[in-house]
Amino acid sequence: MSRFPKIVYGLFLASLLTTPAKAHQDSTAYLDLVLSDDGATARLEVSLEDLDYALGLNANADRKLDWSEVQAVAPRIRRYIEAGLTLVSADADCQIMQGAFSVNDRRHGDPYLVIPLDLTCGGASPKRLTYELLFTHDRRHRVKTKIVVGDEAVTEVLTNRNRVLALPVQARN
Repeated sequence: MSRFPKIVYGLFLASLLTTPAKAHQDSTAYLDLVLSDDGATARLEVSLEDLDYALGLNANADRKLDWSEVQAVAPRIRRYIEAGLTLVSADADCQIMQGAFSVNDRRHGDPYLVIPLDLTCGGASPKRLTYELLFTHDRRHRVKTKIVVGDEAVTEVLTNRNRVLALPVQARN
């Protein structure tokens, strides 16, 4: 048997003995921000898998996160979001009120925790967004941010290297 068929046969056997690797979904959160003259509303979606990794949500360690486990640590999740998401108007930090949690499983088939946000900025619109969630646990994490002002929408991506966004963002031509 010549050398070439032996190599091909060896590669074939090696392929039979290996299992395919599961592709890792990048750690991505989503923030939809609607700006107005006197504040903003927003919707933050964070992967439950990412939150579990950061905060240890799976109390019984069965690797199956259920809604009761999320509800049990809801105050901790709220504090984590409060510490990692800041919006500032010209004069001061905006007050962020978090609404009732829900789950969206339409993003890549993975469950995402949905947090509605109502922002009060002292009668002004926010001027700066700072996002700090999950970067200490995954330096490749990113947040896809959709900013809506009136009938204009712009999408920006915040990363570990670029965590701050000046608002309102102008559409690029």
